[in-house]
Amino acid sequence: VLLLVACVNVANLLLVRATTRAREFAAREALGASRRRLAGVLLLEGLILALTAATLGIVLSFVGVGLAKSMLPAGLTRVQDIAVDGRVLMVTVSVAGLCGLVFSSAPAWLAGRSDLVGLMKTGGGAVIGGQRRNRLLSVFLVADMAFVCVLLVATALVVTSFILVTTADLGFDRRNVMTFSYQRALQEGDEADRAAAAAVLRTELLNRAISVPGVISAAIATNASTPLSGGSVRYSIDIPGIGQTTREDWPETRLVTPDYFRVMGMQLIRGRMFEPSDGVGAPRVLLINEVAARRFFPDRDPIGQVVTFRGPTTIIGVLRAVHMNGPEIEVRPEMYTPADQEEPRYQRAAGHLVVRTDRDPRLLTAAVREAIRPALAAEPPQPQFVDDDFRRLTAGRRFNARLMAVFGLIAVAIGAIGVYGTMEFVVAQQVPAIGLRMALGASTSR
Repeated sequence: VLLLVACVNVANLLLVRATTRAREFAAREALGASRRRLAGVLLLEGLILALTAATLGIVLSFVGVGLAKSMLPAGLTRVQDIAVDGRVLMVTVSVAGLCGLVFSSAPAWLAGRSDLVGLMKTGGGAVIGGQRRNRLLSVFLVADMAFVCVLLVATALVVTSFILVTTADLGFDRRNVMTFSYQRALQEGDEADRAAAAAVLRTELLNRAISVPGVISAAIATNASTPLSGGSVRYSIDIPGIGQTTREDWPETRLVTPDYFRVMGMQLIRGRMFEPSDGVGAPRVLLINEVAARRFFPDRDPIGQVVTFRGPTTIIGVLRAVHMNGPEIEVRPEMYTPADQEEPRYQRAAGHLVVRTDRDPRLLTAAVREAIRPALAAEPPQPQFVDDDFRRLTAGRRFNARLMAVFGLIAVAIGAIGVYGTMEFVVAQQVPAIGLRMALGASTSR
């Protein structure tokens, strides 16, 4: 579309330029030049103009491709292979040459059909093609604006879509949150001993993280990736009146500490959240999201229902739906269970420490890592930032929006140049009429 905008503009300006050279062409014809020769001159000039512009564009493209590559989404494969090569140059020169010939054919066609010698004899206004010229100018001008509008509408749609996605309500607060993945070997013992050791480790990590100035709250998810980082764990549950859930309906399951929902800014619709008393030896409980509530309990209140998940488990609350995998991914049924009620199946404790801060979390990275280092007895990994994960998920849309915005701005600039050039010519042709109107009393503003 941008190429069409440029070509229509060039055709319009070539037509205007040919019109202003009417007397020159009339003199050439009077000296023996054929109409075919005159048309050939215009075609050749258009071709030279197109190839000159293509040469300049190719030079600029080496810089432009480098800038475009720097804007590409992270993780895109074969970015290093994106370059201006022989095939690109061949296509560019070919298309430019074709455009130059096609869009310079209009003034050439009009020059071949006009009475140039008669125009020279009468000494009238130098207008090639008369009404045909005016109709072509109007057609080109309308087409120019139409193509610009098409590109602007497409740009507005892409940019608006990007804004809607990036400002969508995810159901949780992704600002000022960072996560640390951790793991630590557990001492030999039975499942109860390992569970107790894992609980002690979680408590120590949380206490150390919260002790850092600037940390508002902290929590741990032991079995699933953190929000927006991709991936999930799904388990089957047995629901009274429905039976075992099918594989398609297996809810995404997260084992979390009680403060997880406060750290993530998640909202409770009804029921209650986890409490510290929901630990080892306490009745098993879980929370579900509203999607699971609608799907598994369409005609009854899920609060108080007992399902089977590693034993009888009571639903104590319903959470607002959360877009854990991104704003454009459908929300699946989810359930949350207290991490302290799950026993480690392996000889190690692992999970994700989630920390909310009162400022940019990057400013507290070093302090939090230093605080939790003694608990892990190893160098803590570098954190992930939920905001960075969100930008990664929306990187493709961001690139498209930027690219379309650039195309839209260029189209507006080219269209404005074309309209200006055409109107300047039209006004120049009307100077005698304007002078006459002013002489008869018309004001400048009129």
